[in-house]
Amino acid sequence: MAPGVILVRCALLLMLLPLCRARSKSESPAANNFQVVFINMANNSYRTVYAFAREMYPKTVKTDIQYGTAGFRTRATNLEYVMYRMGLLAVLRARYKKAVIGVMITASHNPEPDNGVKLVDPHGEMLEQSWEAWATKFANVADNKLEDTINELIKEYNITNMNDRVEILVGKDTRPSSPHLAKSVMDGVLALSGKPIDFGIVTTPQLHYFVVCRNTRGVYGHPSEDGYYKKLTTAFKKIRGSNFTNGNYTNRLAYDGANGVGAKKGQVP
Repeated sequence: MAPGVILVRCALLLMLLPLCRARSKSESPAANNFQVVFINMANNSYRTVYAFAREMYPKTVKTDIQYGTAGFRTRATNLEYVMYRMGLLAVLRARYKKAVIGVMITASHNPEPDNGVKLVDPHGEMLEQSWEAWATKFANVADNKLEDTINELIKEYNITNMNDRVEILVGKDTRPSSPHLAKSVMDGVLALSGKPIDFGIVTTPQLHYFVVCRNTRGVYGHPSEDGYYKKLTTAFKKIRGSNFTNGNYTNRLAYDGANGVGAKKGQVP
């Protein structure tokens, strides 16, 4: 290997050390005392972000991808750089909204080789439509234009709180590709000094629920699977009333776990 290449890689490694330390401590719901080495975002200093993008998550697909109602969906092998960039976008969205944002990795009913990603807004709703265009732009821009695109968004929305430690909740389905794609998202979050919280394998509605809970500081419910089930059963009992049958409701349970999260969660220990 040429000496110049060695020097470049060594410099990149030194720039990425804070990110690597942060990555090793990414939080799960049960983790305590989360600490991370900050990357200074003052004065639009994003060298680590772009160096990491170019070295670890270069854009590998020439054809454009479109963010729609279901987010991005395509072959999982084409999504690593997209996931990293959605981690970046989630942090910017969270800073703009001054709220917790969710990122769900799933392709729902698509074939197993596919995967996808969608962002969840503060009230548990889908990503605001005007930001869908930004998601599409982030995913398709050339590597050497990523910095300009981020600065363009920051200027457009006058995002001044670039050092805020915003939380990004990450969930995924059971596809074999989901774990490493989740890592790509969290690397993007950490690159902009966000705080990724990994909820592991969950359903899309569960992640939406967790986002609302975090943004209401627990008023809506507890951001956990048990909290989600309690919320559902309480609402169901309220609708059903005190009787097991009320004329329109028959006490019958049909369970469809398919081959996704439902099947895994429905297994008896």
